[in-house]
Amino acid sequence: MISQKIFVLVTDGVGLKNFVYSQFPVWAAQQQLEVVYWNATKADISRLGFQELKVVGRSTFWLTDVLKNVAARKRLVKWSRKFQDNIYLHHLPSSSGGFVSKITRRVVGVVAARLFSEERIMKLIVKLEKKSNYYKQCSKTLQAEKPLYLFCTNQRQVSSIAPIESAKALGILCGTFIFSWDNLPKATVLLRPNHYFVWSEFMKTELLKYYPEVPMENIIVTGTPQFENHYFEDFISREEFCGMYQLDPNKRYVCYSGDDVKTSPFDALYLADVATAIAELNHEGHSVGILFRRCPVDTSARFDAVLEQHRAVITPINPKWENVSAGWDGRVPSLEDMKLQAATIRHSELVINLGSSMVFDAAAHGRPCAYMNYDPAAHATWTVDDIYHFVHFQSMPDQSSVVWLNSPEEICTKIRSVLAKPEEVVVAACNWYRKIVAPPAEMASRRIAEAISKRISHE
Repeated sequence: MISQKIFVLVTDGVGLKNFVYSQFPVWAAQQQLEVVYWNATKADISRLGFQELKVVGRSTFWLTDVLKNVAARKRLVKWSRKFQDNIYLHHLPSSSGGFVSKITRRVVGVVAARLFSEERIMKLIVKLEKKSNYYKQCSKTLQAEKPLYLFCTNQRQVSSIAPIESAKALGILCGTFIFSWDNLPKATVLLRPNHYFVWSEFMKTELLKYYPEVPMENIIVTGTPQFENHYFEDFISREEFCGMYQLDPNKRYVCYSGDDVKTSPFDALYLADVATAIAELNHEGHSVGILFRRCPVDTSARFDAVLEQHRAVITPINPKWENVSAGWDGRVPSLEDMKLQAATIRHSELVINLGSSMVFDAAAHGRPCAYMNYDPAAHATWTVDDIYHFVHFQSMPDQSSVVWLNSPEEICTKIRSVLAKPEEVVVAACNWYRKIVAPPAEMASRRIAEAISKRISHE
């Protein structure tokens, strides 16, 4: 069988993790798909032995970004009224840039919002991007390479509009992956490709709920490669893992998984409270330690004092992300970090964090997860209550899917309890996991590769 060339547009670190470091290249090869990574990141994919073309001239008009925000605002306001839930308004986008730039963008945004419907705004965005040199360069690349399919790993990037639209204009089939479990209620779908790849039947229902203009037959349920690293066969053994970080193999460990500064501005205080609780457990005669895995993009010094104060119980397990350039997008994941993350969870008894999808990473290993659920300090604009009112948490089938840490005083008791009897929490968490990610979770890359191959052969 002759190989069929496809382009995989990688726009960020999550795309690297999902479609370069996962089993996707393996399953694509089995489907006789010749994968060329159209790489917009700073990472060097070719060093892994894969075909790579760098995205050239990646830029968008400033007005595109303004119109994108206007469309998102109109959607979120509409959904807030339609579903009678003000939590949608929490995701309203803000203007970026300096003072003059913000004022200009705001004025243009207000005028556009009054003059145009949401549908008209989306058409204006496409029309505008089609006039860019970037669009012309994308068309030139696609004409020269002649892929049979363009697969975009992220549905929310403005810079992906030109590649998708140029593919459509050339008659090349294209699809996009909804890359996060919380994206749809946040009005982040910018692309209008032929196909949408989603995590589960639940996410398919969500996509139809928020974007009813998308034909049902264009939505493909595949799962997500995000959790495939937990099913790799070459796990780091406990002996090796303990040796790497000078851990006591006879000690029980809990993993504290950090969030980014915006999501959890008081994460260092949460970590300190957990450390105090662990010290209390150890005073009772237990032997427990904390493995601290910070959010990979959080390089701040906000945890330093806590790590120093509680160094007797906390061992930092720093993510193995690479600094490939300066700037916010200069840090990218590595294959080694995917193995390290899996090992950190596998060799922990419990994962603790503030409302992240790490609950599913934990469930993949049969480990329970605890959510921090109190405000550690007074703050005018942030409260933990907002986090758990986000729409994606409404998918939780049972409140017992996680252990709720509602105050510093109860952390010790609840950790002691879940370490003694984790089964009930794990069963409930696995039910949630299966709802969010189509089982078996480790088959997501296979389903995506097969779905692309099927669409090509039917064309």
